[in-house]
Amino acid sequence: MKLASHLNESLANSSDGHKQLSHSFDAACKKISEKANDLSRINSKCAIEPMKRFRKEFSNLQQEYIKRNQLLKKCQETKAEIDKLSKKDRTGSNYVKLEQAKKNYQIQQNAFLTCNTRLLRESKQLYDLRAEYFNPSLMAILEGQIDFCGESLRAYKELPLPNKPMSDIDFNSDATVSLNAIKKLAITGGKGV
Repeated sequence: MKLASHLNESLANSSDGHKQLSHSFDAACKKISEKANDLSRINSKCAIEPMKRFRKEFSNLQQEYIKRNQLLKKCQETKAEIDKLSKKDRTGSNYVKLEQAKKNYQIQQNAFLTCNTRLLRESKQLYDLRAEYFNPSLMAILEGQIDFCGESLRAYKELPLPNKPMSDIDFNSDATVSLNAIKKLAITGGKGV
């Protein structure tokens, strides 16, 4: 965009062909800039916002994982306690502690299995539904990018081309003339013009 405006300013006093080309290039850059802003809005609306909503589901799932891991840790600690108590002498107090530990283990194991089953089911559902959730967003982004590329191509195709492209021989001779003129300048060590 800055390039187009600088070209417009520098070619203001130039030939009509250069002015027209500069104005056309500036108009094409403005169209493309507008389309780029539209594409940015589409990306924000169709990708970023749905991802924020979907991320909330992942945080709920993450909390379930943490809860499941805590329950698993408690089960393992209780199982270790049962193993430790079963190795002790069979006194009345040890027997009561062992039975209480077994009951606690059973309760904790049931809680763990319930939480784990629910977590596995919800993870699978979330995994299966993610494609259905994101497909419309991805399609909108792709359509926006296709539209942007098409509009950019149209804008550049509307630019007027020079009447006749230069042949290689003409280009080389023109470049040689320009270089010789530069060599003759006083600042390059030439005699000056």
